[in-house]
Order: sequence, then C-alpha cells, then structure tokens
Amino acid sequence: MIIITRKVEIFVNEKDNDQRKNFYKQLRDYEYHTFKYANQIVQLNYLKDILRTGLGAGKNIITPKEISEKVSTIFECSERNIGYKFINEETYNILPSIIRSTLNSVIHKNYNSDKKDVLCGRKSIRNYRRGIPIPFQSATINNLKKLDNNKNYTFTIFGTRKTPGIPMSTRLGRDKSDNETILDRIASGEYKMCDSSIQFKKNKLFFLMVVKIPKEITELDENKTLGIDLGLNIPLYASVNTTNESLAIGSRENFLNQRLTLKRRKKDLQRNLRFNTGGRGRKQKMKALDRLNTTENNWVTTYNHKLSKQVIEFALKTKCKTINIEDLKGIGNNINTFVLSNWSYFQLQQFITDKAKKYGITVNKVTPKYSSQRCFECGHIDRDNRKTQEHFECTNCGHKDNADHNAAKNISIANTKEYKKLIKKHSDSKTILVD
Repeated sequence: MIIITRKVEIFVNEKDNDQRKNFYKQLRDYEYHTFKYANQIVQLNYLKDILRTGLGAGKNIITPKEISEKVSTIFECSERNIGYKFINEETYNILPSIIRSTLNSVIHKNYNSDKKDVLCGRKSIRNYRRGIPIPFQSATINNLKKLDNNKNYTFTIFGTRKTPGIPMSTRLGRDKSDNETILDRIASGEYKMCDSSIQFKKNKLFFLMVVKIPKEITELDENKTLGIDLGLNIPLYASVNTTNESLAIGSRENFLNQRLTLKRRKKDLQRNLRFNTGGRGRKQKMKALDRLNTTENNWVTTYNHKLSKQVIEFALKTKCKTINIEDLKGIGNNINTFVLSNWSYFQLQQFITDKAKKYGITVNKVTPKYSSQRCFECGHIDRDNRKTQEHFECTNCGHKDNADHNAAKNISIANTKEYKKLIKKHSDSKTILVD
C-alpha cells in the first residue's frame, strides 16, 4: 500500500445564503483556532523537553522513567497528551474533538521530527502561520456520493450525533489529474481515505485528501535500469541500460521562454515597487507580484508533473525496475547549468519518486561524475570525448552518439560497483598526474 495526497477544490453546498455564510464563518473560526493552538502545542512540547533536561541535570541523576513520572505529575497527564489536554480544556466548545485529537497528533509528530535539531540549537521551534490546514479524522467525512449525471461529489463534514455537519461539494473542473477516479474508488471502498485536512487559500477552499491505495502490480525487469540525464538542449533524456531504447523529454525553448518571461515581469514589478513607498499603488503592485509568484509556481509544478508522468510511462513501457537520477546538489550559478538553475529540479525528483512508488519502481540519486566524458561502449574517460554540447565521439574506440544519450546510459549504471570502481580509479590517476 502507498499513501498519496490530492488537492481538490470544494465549496459549501448550501442554497440558503445566510446559512452558507454561517458555515463559512464556522470554518474560518476552525482555521483561526487551529493556527492559534498549533503554536501553543509546539511551545508546550518544547517546555516539556526543557523541563526534562533540567530534571536530568545536576548531581542527583534520576532515571528517564522517574523524569517521565515527574513531568506527568507537573502537567497532570502523560507526556504525549500534554498538548491534547491543553486544547481540550481551552477549545472544548470551539473545536470538534476530531480536529483537536488530529491536530495534536500532527503537531506532536512534526515536533518530534525537529526535536533533535531544536534542542541542539540548530533549528528554532516550528512556527505555524495563519492559514495552515485544518486536520481531521477520515471518519468525519460522511455521505460521500456522486451527483447524478455529474463527475462531482457531495459529502458532509464535521457532523456529530446532534448536528448533520456542513454540506460540501467538489469542484473538479476539467480534472486534468485523476481525482475523479480516486473519489470513485473511495466511494466504492477500493481505496481508503486517511486523516486529511481542508485549507483556505486565496479565498478558495481546498480538500487535501490523503488516500491509501494499493500498489499496481506490473511486470518489471530487475536487470533494467532507466538513466536520466539533464541536458542544456534537452531538459531530460532517459535511456535504458540494457537496450538502445531512449526518450528525449521536454523542450528547452518552451521552458525557458515561459519561465524567463515570468521572471522579467516580476523584475519589472519589483523595480517599480522601489519607488512606491506606500499608498494604494504599492498595495496593488504587491497583489500583482503575489499573483505572478503564484502563476510561476503553478506553471513550474504543472510542467514537472508532465515530465515526471512521461518518465514513469516510459519506465513502465520498457519494464525498468529502477530509475537512476542525477543528484545535482549544489549546481551553483555556473553558466553551463543555466537551464537547471531556472528549473525546480528537486521538485521534479520528488514527483518522479512519488509516482514511481505506485508501481513499485525504485528511484536512486546517483553522482553524475564523468557521465558526460565516459564512453558507454568502451569505458574510456576523456574530456575531449564530448566534441560539442550535442555530439559525443570517443577518442579511444571512435564510438559516436548523441551526448545526452551517452550520458544517460552511463547514469543508468552509475550505482554499480564496477562503475564506481572505474570512476575512483580515474579520479586517483588524475590526482597523481597533477601532483
């Protein structure tokens, strides 16, 4: 089983205008108190750990069990339930219990992942801003059903034994993703919904749907690996290690034209803001800048989704069990990485990894060292092998190839012992020569 999160726009499905406004106000109140108490839960957990540190210090050293007992006595509850006890007392009539308990679990989990760095001083305690998602247990979603002759779904949320809850409806639009299919399978019981959340964003309401789905069983070859190279002329080049099957994905011109156009518009707005120190004009320009940032982020995200989808489809077509991706940490501002520095490559890596999990495909990040200089046919490494950005010709065996295709083939075997040994040997010999 794998867990995925999908974002679906929803709205209050109530015809009475006054009642609809009341429901939205109720959700906004939930949002405010979720934000408020999320920060207080974090602070309580931090206070608890500072107290534990103080109790464990000094001459009279006591056991961890004794420390836990003392902390529990001070807070009058178990350590894990400190946050829940607090918000339960503070918000009993404000937040439903399904929000209180889920909120405490989420914040507790996030704090524990940060705790080591926080207590060492490497990190500050997490600060939650207004507008964070409102978490809830999946059981609060009731009466999920599809509208007749329509792809949208209706359901109720935050209902109790005494109240029916808030009526909601999805707004899928053109549904470029497969959200409709996922909702269909949740309704049929094929997929299981986990604890999820709702969130206000730009006066729109979204359902952040967390779903547990089974891995799709596909026949994949353990010996086949797909190598992915990032190039300047072709953003992404994929090659299979055991065959000549390859695929060029994306367009450099397409990507850069769109991205750089947005960047220029942002730069112009930022330049104009320098001369607007206040007033309505500045506010309007700030709103325009926010819209541009959102447009840019949405465009890049959509672009990376398309590329990652094509990668996975090609991996399934060629039956590759493994995908090797260049690990480009610290690519810097080198002119040769201009495309990469303007591309959210790490987001693309994550999208490929997430989509691969669904089919049981393993994704590895590998060091691309000498991948553009090594001949895949004979293994000879030479800077002169790469004649131009596009053309590769081995100085040893004369093998000619597309430079990106050759690099992708090398990346497809970059995690093997033989390749690593060869690279190390070459690096050592270079060091000796320099000395």
